Amino acid sequence: MSADLDGQGGAVDAQAWADVLDRLQGELEAAEAVLLADEPGDAVGPTTWRAPAGLGPMPVEHAERARALLARQGVLTEHLTAAAALTRRHLVAASALDARPPGVPVYLDVEG
Repeated sequence: MSADLDGQGGAVDAQAWADVLDRLQGELEAAEAVLLADEPGDAVGPTTWRAPAGLGPMPVEHAERARALLARQGVLTEHLTAAAALTRRHLVAASALDARPPGVPVYLDVEG
């Protein structure tokens, strides 16, 4: 275990933070892959992240990686929001077709 002091007498576990960031990165990459996939496949379910107990402050050497992961999460959130809005529009359009009684034409021949 690589524990240093944080400058205020607290222990900093750089390897534990590396492991946590690895896990966050893996979950982020899985979510990005689902968003980019042609088929939904096995969707990643929502998770609630909690920092492991006793993790201590983040070591300075991991700060840039953490900022990059946070930025990627922000971009992914924007893409997921846009995808959800598009899905809602498609569902509304599809439900409008279902609302017609059987035998009612869907298209009107205006040239005919």
